[in-house]
Amino acid sequence: MSVFQNLAVLGHAVGQETRARILARLLLEGEKTLGNLAKLEVVTMPAIREHIIVLEKAGLVASRKDQRWRIVAIADEATTELVLKLFKLANKGTELTPAALQVGNKIPE
Repeated sequence: MSVFQNLAVLGHAVGQETRARILARLLLEGEKTLGNLAKLEVVTMPAIREHIIVLEKAGLVASRKDQRWRIVAIADEATTELVLKLFKLANKGTELTPAALQVGNKIPE
């Protein structure tokens, strides 16, 4: 893929609210099982699997199998920095905090 195709894949991955919330949650709270993510984000298991596939394809998260659970985490330090910068840019300079994960949270005016 070209650089621009890769950028489009990355933009698609972070351009959907649930996936952006998953990234923020993993960054703030650490690795999670797919079941925990589904419960926290109030989505079905098939939906959370699809979101994780998109995030993995973009290189933003990594997953591993632990016995019968699939555990997902932020891919690496570069991804951590990227997510923090994107959040700050999108939210007019506001740092990423646990309050951002609350449903209905608004961007500061």
